[in-house]
Amino acid sequence: MKSIALLIKDQSAKTPAALRYAKALISADCAPLSVFFYGRGVYQAEEAIHKDWREIQRLCGASLILCSASAEKFGISADAEFEIAGLGELIANGLNGTRVISFG
Repeated sequence: MKSIALLIKDQSAKTPAALRYAKALISADCAPLSVFFYGRGVYQAEEAIHKDWREIQRLCGASLILCSASAEKFGISADAEFEIAGLGELIANGLNGTRVISFG
């Protein structure tokens, strides 16, 4: 099964549908899933919502990727669950998957 990539471009308060959508995909057995946090979206790795994203990863093995340029710009660092990669990773996920869905 091809993957679905989610592109999160803003903080959690402005993108509440992103997490709901990811949970719906898991409920519908549409994993694997990759989540790319871009721009202010990288803040979600440090907001309270990061626990929910980690749960998504645990449930379906989703990749949680922080844009390297955005993470550097906003001073966000990766941890065990969130990795840092460039925009090439988003492009590869889009080319290899069925679709990219953007939030924010």
